[in-house]
Order: sequence, then C-alpha cells, then structure tokens
Amino acid sequence: ALTKTVNAAYDSSTVSIKDSSGKTLTATLKDLGVSVDTKATVQQLLSAKSSDAIGHLNPLSTTSIPLTLKTDEAKMTDFLTDKLVDSDQQAHAATVSYDAASKSFVAKAGSDGQTPQISTVKAAVSKLSDDPGTTVQASVTYSDVAAPITEQTAQEAAASGNQRLSQAITIESGEGKTLSIRATA
Repeated sequence: ALTKTVNAAYDSSTVSIKDSSGKTLTATLKDLGVSVDTKATVQQLLSAKSSDAIGHLNPLSTTSIPLTLKTDEAKMTDFLTDKLVDSDQQAHAATVSYDAASKSFVAKAGSDGQTPQISTVKAAVSKLSDDPGTTVQASVTYSDVAAPITEQTAQEAAASGNQRLSQAITIESGEGKTLSIRATA
C-alpha cells in the first residue's frame, strides 16, 4: 500500500515551465529525468511512524516525509531543449560521414546554439520532493553553448579515416600466413 502511495505521488507531481519568450510546458518528473527511490521513501515512512510512539497515538500529529528523488541532469536538459528550443536554435555537433561518390570521409560543420538553464527546474523538483502530488511553477532562461563537436575535430577525424582508407589491410593467421587487401583508389 505504501509503495502504491509513493508511486502515485511521484506520478502526479508535475512542473509547469514557462520560458522568457512565453512558451509553456507541463512536464512530469519522469519527463524531466527524475526517478523516485520508492524503497528508500517507504523505509523513511515506516521509520517515521515507528520512532514517534506518542505521536502515533495522537490523531492530530502528522509527519511529512519527502520523496527520495534522483535527477539525471543530462536527461532534463535534453528534454527541455527538445521541447523549448527550436531545432535551428539548438547546438548541433559537427559530423563525419562517408561520401560514396568521392570514396572518402567528409566533415559537415555543426552549429552553436542555445540551451535552457535548469537550475529553476531543479529547484521546482526539490519542492515537489517535499510536497508531492502537486504542480510547481518554474521559469527557464537560456544560455549560448558551443557545438558539442567542433568542425576542426570532425575534419581531423575525416582526415584520419581517409588516411586509413588509402592503406592496405594485412591479416595474419598466427601460423605464418598472411592475407593482404589492397586499398582501392
């Protein structure tokens, strides 16, 4: 019964988020990369009940136990970025791909962009830990971020790949026999 109560409180806890441009979003704790340690929370509930014998008899006495929550900040940032930042405003990594026409690896430039600052959302999650089953408000601002992989890094990786393409591959059997595969031009 306590496990169901803890899970229900977790499931019904939400954060209503508004950014500086007026975009709004309501997110569950799960959406935000926040998980509940049900077992630890239930243990705290049981410990609170058993440690206060007199309060246990008093019908007006209550004990408040927070949810034990764990936040994955990367998941939170990814979720908020996906929902609040338009794709053309997000930071994108430079990439390397194989071009069949030129038979070589080529680098494609990435772009700098924006990412939401999650401190106010984390603070809202903390409030929900203490008062689960409710909706808490949070305002989000943005900061500029560089592309996670630079164009120079992608160009170096492409050059390294192209160098390997031009080399012959030799396979040794371990018994003195070898097989060489020539590079194709």
